[in-house]
Amino acid sequence: MTSINMRLFSLKRSLELKDIQQEDFEVVSEEMRRLDNIVRNYLEFSKPHKLKKQRINISQVIDMTLDLLRYRLELHSVEVIRKQSDNLPLIDADPELLKEVFVNLMVNACEAMENGGEIVISEEEALAENIGRAVLVKVKDNGPGMSEEVRKRILGPFETTKADGTGLGLFIAVRIIEEHGGTLELHSKEGQGTTFSLTFPACGEV
Repeated sequence: MTSINMRLFSLKRSLELKDIQQEDFEVVSEEMRRLDNIVRNYLEFSKPHKLKKQRINISQVIDMTLDLLRYRLELHSVEVIRKQSDNLPLIDADPELLKEVFVNLMVNACEAMENGGEIVISEEEALAENIGRAVLVKVKDNGPGMSEEVRKRILGPFETTKADGTGLGLFIAVRIIEEHGGTLELHSKEGQGTTFSLTFPACGEV
């Protein structure tokens, strides 16, 4: 996939394309990105992750995610509001895998809010059942929400509401959070938006 994408990029730069040819290149490139995403999802589904944990501040991971998605958020007319508590505990986590989780949640929110909207991200310290001292992150959108039927099954494998979705994104996100000793919960009602609550064990005092 990478080799094909590189060749396409090279051809696009070296050729003088007419408008219709430019459109064809964009379609092919987008399909290659979609196929690459499908392959990566299936590979991730088939094997456990090798965590590269380090002591991190979850806010920095969210900062990286927002920076990565800045153009997409603007394209979908989505405003992001941050609510951050001071002196959040650190967590032991793989920042790249957590970034993948937040990208998935926010892209889903953007696509659900077809006419634009708002995503509120809150970060706070909490006491969580079976975890104890924890960091709680909530990602809330004001999109159309989900029916009870969809909500009950959407976190399972191969479940999707998208015509071209693999149904693995949220399932993999749940698995990543659980591999970190945390939890991912979904709260949604039709017409009332969707909230994902992610809980991570806090590091002990150094």
